[in-house]
Amino acid sequence: MNCSKFVYKKKIGIKKKINIDINGTVWGCCPTWITKANANILVDDDILNNYYARILRLSALNKTYCFCNFELCQYFEKGYLKEDRHDIDLNVDDIPELVTVSYDKRCNLNCSSCRKEFFVPIQEEKERASIITNRLLNSDWIGKTCLFIAGQGEVFYSPEYKKLLNSEKLGDKIEILSNGILFTEDKMEMLEKKFKNIRVSISVHAAISRSEERRVGKECRS
Repeated sequence: MNCSKFVYKKKIGIKKKINIDINGTVWGCCPTWITKANANILVDDDILNNYYARILRLSALNKTYCFCNFELCQYFEKGYLKEDRHDIDLNVDDIPELVTVSYDKRCNLNCSSCRKEFFVPIQEEKERASIITNRLLNSDWIGKTCLFIAGQGEVFYSPEYKKLLNSEKLGDKIEILSNGILFTEDKMEMLEKKFKNIRVSISVHAAISRSEERRVGKECRS
């Protein structure tokens, strides 16, 4: 199992990375860091070479970063956006290198840093999430990309993310973000059987007192 070499996000950046949110909107980077989306996977087929996707890459080449929120982007804060981006072309092939799925908010927890109550989707939201899953699994590139599950919700709780993980159409690279409660030994064994390259991150609510103090505005103990 290779847990470290298959993805280098700084280099991928806005080059061939997409993030799919709960409405099916396709973002060329983290949705909180940019102001304009590429497309919507529910209605658009061209998500990497359309007008907005090419403008986003052009802005990286000329360093204007016209869709970027500099106050929130951690790459800007670390000085990465000042570097020359010789790795970017205006037109790329139609295979994203990294696909972050954030379209199902269902989770086994309701941490106050994320939400005020348990998320229970209405029928329309369930149907939309199911359509997005099918669109992903029926895409021409799903077996050639690295899938990152999940920017929203819990990967081992969401029925839609379970469909993705259980599919035989995925490639050999996977990145998992989980709160760890449902991440049992058998889940890890399943991942090891299906994927050659695995990266796992565990999110911890208020892991240190400083982060909780920043959220609630008073001194806390962890």
